[in-house]
Amino acid sequence: KVGDFTSVVASGDYADFQKIQSYLEELRVADDIYEDGISLDPSEYHKYLGRVMYNRRNKMDPLWNFLVVAGFKNGKSFLGCVDLVGTTYEDSIMASGYGTYIAVPLLRKGYREVWVFPVFELHGLLVRLLTFSAKFLGYERGGGQGPPLNVHESFVFKKHYSL
Repeated sequence: KVGDFTSVVASGDYADFQKIQSYLEELRVADDIYEDGISLDPSEYHKYLGRVMYNRRNKMDPLWNFLVVAGFKNGKSFLGCVDLVGTTYEDSIMASGYGTYIAVPLLRKGYREVWVFPVFELHGLLVRLLTFSAKFLGYERGGGQGPPLNVHESFVFKKHYSL
């Protein structure tokens, strides 16, 4: 969580994510020092992270993370991602890690501005598919209808290989 309007999720190297957290905290504190009643919105954090990742890549010392930036400010929601080379894009559906390959195509199939399938049915399918993967150990879901953004659920699964 960065400020009241933005949340950043990462997959990849944890030490690199801690470095990214320190960059974001420095940016947030610098923004708060002005005390002008205006704070950075999620798209500005997204652009900042894109420049940070691109800069580190050019120094041949990339931060090995895939970042998802989500937020809600002034009645507008934002969802974007940044990869380890600084490529940024925005979409209505996002996942990180292994979920990028498995979950996103299924979510796109079930989502067209309104959910075609019942959300819980689609959620159950994704959890089953990702649980059978050797790389998937848990997940977190977060969001909100406005500030503050919160993590709603956090799950860790025990591995089993039975069908």
